Amino acid sequence: MAFRQEVTNSLPGIGATIQAGYRKVWKTITGVQYAAGANGKIDGNKARDPLNVGYEDTLQCGLLLGKVTSGHAYAPAILGLTTSALTTVATTLAVSVATAVEIVRRIGSSGTLTLVGPPAASGTVASQTVTFSAVNTSTGAITITATGTASVTASLVMPTDGTQVIRTFVDKEDGIHVALGGVGQVVEFPRIPVGGQVDVTGIVNYPADSSLQAWVKAALNANGDFIFSDAV
Repeated sequence: MAFRQEVTNSLPGIGATIQAGYRKVWKTITGVQYAAGANGKIDGNKARDPLNVGYEDTLQCGLLLGKVTSGHAYAPAILGLTTSALTTVATTLAVSVATAVEIVRRIGSSGTLTLVGPPAASGTVASQTVTFSAVNTSTGAITITATGTASVTASLVMPTDGTQVIRTFVDKEDGIHVALGGVGQVVEFPRIPVGGQVDVTGIVNYPADSSLQAWVKAALNANGDFIFSDAV
């Protein structure tokens, strides 16, 4: 992917240039809708994009966002996906190394996560709170208290700070930079998508399971009016 220099879009002031790649999430720009009178903010202290390797401080176009309960700023809704299925008695939750690192950065080495996924492929999606006590950032193994509920591979690993409720996504093609010198900033989020035709191949962490896909779409349409490319 080609990269170009761009001035950071943090709050007014002079900042360093960054590199950002181009993605798109709209199938067509015809009919795109944004929240009227929006004055949104993204909390750069919470927000990173572990899938944007080497540029984690830039939130990619298509990254799903929720709203932090405290302060009401936006931040990524999905920390990553599980890399293996979770059984009812399992005490280890497996994620990628990048996801493990982001969990420790954003939440800590212990705390709670939201795990969203069906117990079997295309089953009924369950959302459960998972308590964890250790995170191995070399292997991606997270030590948890057994949940008693199974969850398929590539289930959604989400926070518990309010952002686990998906509300919208980044649609800026070159992303949104959220840190200066590695330090998170509160940045403007003036274009908050609430409707339009979405190309699902552009959604970051779009799940493979059909029931989870439906869950993500329903979450977005609880706050908007979207049409999805895999449903037309």
